[in-house]
Amino acid sequence: MTLSIEELNGLGIQQWEDLQPKHEKIDLLIGNGFSINFSSNFMYRSIYEKFKQHCDQTHADLFSQFETTNFEEIMLILFNSKKVNSIFNLSTTEVEGSIEALKNGLIQAINDLHPRTDDIDWSLISDVSRQLVEEFEDIYSLNYDLLLYHIIMAAYDAWKVDKSLQSLQDFYWGNIEGIRYYKEFKDFQSFGGYKNIYYIHGNLCLFNNKSHVLKVIRGDRPTELIDLISQRIRAGQFPLFVSEGTAEEKRARVLSNQYLNFCYKALGDAKKPLMIFGLTLADNDKHIIDQLVRRPRPLIISIYPENRTALDLQREKLNQIAKFGSYFNKEIDFVDSRSVFQFV
Repeated sequence: MTLSIEELNGLGIQQWEDLQPKHEKIDLLIGNGFSINFSSNFMYRSIYEKFKQHCDQTHADLFSQFETTNFEEIMLILFNSKKVNSIFNLSTTEVEGSIEALKNGLIQAINDLHPRTDDIDWSLISDVSRQLVEEFEDIYSLNYDLLLYHIIMAAYDAWKVDKSLQSLQDFYWGNIEGIRYYKEFKDFQSFGGYKNIYYIHGNLCLFNNKSHVLKVIRGDRPTELIDLISQRIRAGQFPLFVSEGTAEEKRARVLSNQYLNFCYKALGDAKKPLMIFGLTLADNDKHIIDQLVRRPRPLIISIYPENRTALDLQREKLNQIAKFGSYFNKEIDFVDSRSVFQFV
């Protein structure tokens, strides 16, 4: 049985329409709970966990022996192993087979988890895009799915019809001479009227390219974006995303990349109130909490109350407060997550 709105209010869990007027401008930090509202596919823990479900023990051991969940790192190890074997005139057959298995396994995991074009509710994408533009400021994402890619395009389509609307941008402005369908990361944007999106843990459409980070775009091509990404993987380029690991491992991965570090720093430097939506902030998200504590600001934490008792909800509130320390006790509001976005 789900508690009534009155009972939730009594627990200090407010409705968005009542809480929103308290804050003039609000940033948004989203986790997997945001994506699940678009597709139940996203309920799976991670791409890495889905990959392990299908791969053999040898390749599972490969990740564990090198103590990483980073596909790009394992691919580099395999490429280097192939080079070493070639220098010593040793067989490269098994290593080459592992390289192909790694590519195919990641492609299968991505395709298993990510909805295809026909499975996406485009009217919902459009509605949520409009709400993000109208009700929030900057958006920080820990998700690496393609929903925000589509949401950015929906906001752009709305802007083309109504120039009074703001739109969304993710700092991929740079054109690469002689190369179509890619945009290069620029750590600035000189165009007015946009709100910013930061992929703190990367995204499936982002790729490292030597000293640059590029975003693959669909453009005027009929091929699905997820298939274009698969083509890049087959060519030996792995998407830039952080899927697993401890908080320190995630932090190290983020700090080692120009773009991810840019996003991480932006979260820590921001001053506006922040809503945390669809994100439990587990132990391996401590690097995110550390950034928020560095420059304290009012927080609004969403709680999903369906089929939960008052005791369960009270415990969650206390657990969330404890993560930020006593400094935040008077600066945290709680909101019924169902009241924020109209997903149904």
